[in-house]
Order: sequence, then C-alpha cells, then structure tokens
Amino acid sequence: MAKTKSTLSQARIERYYNKIVVAFIAIAVLLLLCIVYFSFSKTVITVHPATVNQNVSLNAKTEDLDGVVLLTELEDTATFSGSSNNASHLAKASGTVTIYNKYTKDQPLVASTRLLSDSGVLFRTTETVNVKAGNSVQVGVAADQEGAAGNIGPSHFEIVALWDGLKDDIYAESTTAMTGGVVTESILSQSDIDRAEATLRETLEKEALDRFTAELSTRAGLPEQPYLVQDIAVVSKTSSTDGAVGDTGDEFHVTEKITAAAVVVNGNTLQTFIQDHAQQSMKTGFALADSAESVLNNEKTAITISTINNESTAAELEMTIELNSQLTDQNSILDKSELTNKTADEVRAYLTNFEEVDSVNLTFSPFWLNRTPSLKDHIIINIQ
Repeated sequence: MAKTKSTLSQARIERYYNKIVVAFIAIAVLLLLCIVYFSFSKTVITVHPATVNQNVSLNAKTEDLDGVVLLTELEDTATFSGSSNNASHLAKASGTVTIYNKYTKDQPLVASTRLLSDSGVLFRTTETVNVKAGNSVQVGVAADQEGAAGNIGPSHFEIVALWDGLKDDIYAESTTAMTGGVVTESILSQSDIDRAEATLRETLEKEALDRFTAELSTRAGLPEQPYLVQDIAVVSKTSSTDGAVGDTGDEFHVTEKITAAAVVVNGNTLQTFIQDHAQQSMKTGFALADSAESVLNNEKTAITISTINNESTAAELEMTIELNSQLTDQNSILDKSELTNKTADEVRAYLTNFEEVDSVNLTFSPFWLNRTPSLKDHIIINIQ
C-alpha cells in the first residue's frame, strides 16, 4: 500500500517537471525567435529622388576667376517723342473749302469772307480769291470762334454777305473735316529727359556688349577659355539734350556718351568656382544635380557686375543661380526614427508627401515580414 502511494507521488512530480520543461522550451524558442528577429530582420528602402530647384547667390572677384576688365567708348544721338504730360488749349479749327460759282458773272471774295455751315458754325476765308463764272476755287478757312465746336465734318456753307438770290448759285462745300479746335501740346518734364537718356544709354550698352562679343576671339590679353559676362557697367557718362523742362513740342533730341566696361573670365575657372561654391551654398542634405557647365549655360543663371574699382582694372561679380538639386542620405526627411515599425504603404505615404521624393520601393527581410524593424539601425536607405 505504501509503495502504491510512492508511485503516485512520483508521477505527479514528473508531470509537474514536464510542464516546467515545456514552458522553459517555449520561452527559449520565443527568445530565440526574438533574437533572430532583432538580429536578422531588416528593411531596404530605395528612394528615387525628385529634382528640386534652389536659388543660390554667389560673389566672386575677377582675380578669383582669372578675369580682366575691358573698356570701350560709345556716343550717339537719338530723337524722342514728346511727353505724356500734355496740356490742351482752345484754338480756331481750320480746313479747306471749295467755292462754286454757277452764276453768269465772276465773284470776288476778300479774305475774312464769312461762311456759315448748315450746322450754324461760322468760318472765315484766309485769303482773297476771285471765283470766275462757271468755275470753282479752293480756299483755306478758319473758324470765327475758338473751341471744339469748330471741328465739324464735311459740310455745305452759304456765303453770308451775298444777296439771298445768289446764295443758291454761289456757295462753298468741304469734303474733309475741320480740325484744330482744341490743341494738345506735350510739355517736356525732367522725367521725360531722364527716361530718354536712360533709353539711349541702354541702347549703347547693348552695342557695347555686341562690340565686346565680336572682339572676343581677336582681342589680345584675354584669359584662356574666355567667357564674356553678359553685363555692362557704365564707368562714366555725359548727356545733353536740345529740350528744356517746360518746352512744348512733339520731339526732342538727346546725345549720350558713355565709357562701358565688361568682364571676361576664364571659363574653366568659372565652372570650377560654381561647382565648388554652389554645393557649399545649398541647403543641408542636398547635392547638385547638374554639371557646372549646364548651370553656367542655363538661361536662369545671371551674372552681373556689382562693382568696379576706380582704375577700372578689377571688378566684383554677383551670381544668381537656379540649381537643380536632389536630396542625399543626410537629409532630415530620411530620418530613420520616423520610419520604424511601419508598413510599406505607410513608409511610401510618409516619404512621397515630400516634394523631394519621387517614388519609394521597399524590400523586407526575412521575406515574411510586413513591417519595418523597430530598430532604426536595421533600416537601410538607398538613393537611386
């Protein structure tokens, strides 16, 4: 009886330890799986960047670019129309009429003979004429009163001083409108003169640039691989005009004389300068996506002369450049801590929300995983 009790007790103990062993094995397997997961799980995120425009400003001296300053003198005179600052005053409208004589006798008419239009506007002839019987004569006329009322269209006129019986045989007609009842004159202002001088100066600057361009292959003393900066600086200028402020008239003349300066640099040195300094001036996490040559030839790249020294032997240039850039793996957008424990769709949605990212591909390892690792060190980012 005692032996039976001992056997039952032993069986209970074995079952108890078996459960402990099974639990231990399960825990060990789970730990192993965790170790395998954290040790071998990884996600490769391939980012296809978009091209993003950035504006960069650079400054350089001619000595930085192996450059020289060129000078040339130009002079020209041009005619300009009057000012938009106009003043109007009343005057006598004028024109021409034809006087017809269908009577049997000649009809002399002295200057200032009154002619009355059918609309009731009075005009006077400007000269003495003799209208032979059966003929007609053209004569100038002017309105008796100043003002726009004299600007009438083609009309029939009776000769006021004639006997009523002759008015049907001797009369006048016009075939064109009378004009000049209101005269508008341009009044020259200082702004008109300044604008004309600036316009002529701009024309001379363009001529200077054309002259420098034409001399680029023949002029001595130029740097190797000469590159002409497409900008002109006016070192000195003189202006004169035959008009004075307050003058009236339709035209005035301006004479402009300038000494123009241009800068020629070594093209290769300029490209190297842009390549080196543009990258330094870009936002953190971006790389230049263009070659320096393409940047230099881009129509949105502007190089201007900012200053020239007193001797016109050296200059400073200002460059405004629109660059094509792409993000690098140092860009804050690609912060791995923002990409942990996410599905592929969540990663794509997050990254493509930025204009710097065009598209995203993901590869999970082991293949059955469908979320990125919880450890950011297990996330690999490639930029292609």
